[in-house]
Amino acid sequence: MNSGTGEPWAPQVTLTIPASARYLVTARLVTADIASGIGMPIDVIEDLRVAVDEALTMLITGLEDAAQSTVTCQFGTTSEMIRVRVESSAPVALTPPSDGGYAWIVLDAVSDEFDVMQLSNATRISFERASVAPVSQVGHRGTGHTRS
Repeated sequence: MNSGTGEPWAPQVTLTIPASARYLVTARLVTADIASGIGMPIDVIEDLRVAVDEALTMLITGLEDAAQSTVTCQFGTTSEMIRVRVESSAPVALTPPSDGGYAWIVLDAVSDEFDVMQLSNATRISFERASVAPVSQVGHRGTGHTRS
């Protein structure tokens, strides 16, 4: 994933957990801690926790052998932005974002941009979020929704 400027980024924190709903709380806590560490507002932190949970849940529920698999969360930050990459340890067949679904709606609503990649040995969902939407941003992807 590139930054908003088109530059590649390297994760600063990597968390690998078993592909089980039981460990999602760990990913949510790490997400919140990293986001709060760069001064993100509490509402953005909560949005990010939900987005990470939904992205990981999509990957975990799509794995054929979740008991033998892992999922990885990678986080990169600047003083004003967080980038998140979640990846399964095996390929997952996901419904396309254009087909809707709660998780895709959440990712679209809380991220400035997101991307899905099907790799030969994994599936990756990446998204980024600035702590505050730019003043020039009237709506989010033409939906008419504005962020405060």
